[in-house]
Amino acid sequence: MDRGDPRARHAGARGPRRSGPAPPPPRGVVVSRAGGAAPHGSLSSGPGPTGLVEDSAEQEIIQQIPELHAKGMGLREIARELEEAGLKCRQAKQWHHWQVRNILRRA
Repeated sequence: MDRGDPRARHAGARGPRRSGPAPPPPRGVVVSRAGGAAPHGSLSSGPGPTGLVEDSAEQEIIQQIPELHAKGMGLREIARELEEAGLKCRQAKQWHHWQVRNILRRA
């Protein structure tokens, strides 16, 4: 590109700008992150995405969340229901609506 080319103004030292962030992985694909936690319903048994095993206690909770949502309960109501039922959350002291939302997105 020469200096008269309008694209030259936007090309940095490393080349032209990218159009945006990388696309997300396909649904159902677990992407291993260095130091990242295993998703709800799974436990890490080794490095990489193949090092996951199901956690039966968390699998029961994961099955309940879409059922409660289908009954018309909101995210905060579901979190409250899980708390009142005494079901433990792995990542926090109590259930939060964002955790319920993330589980629903993966379901």
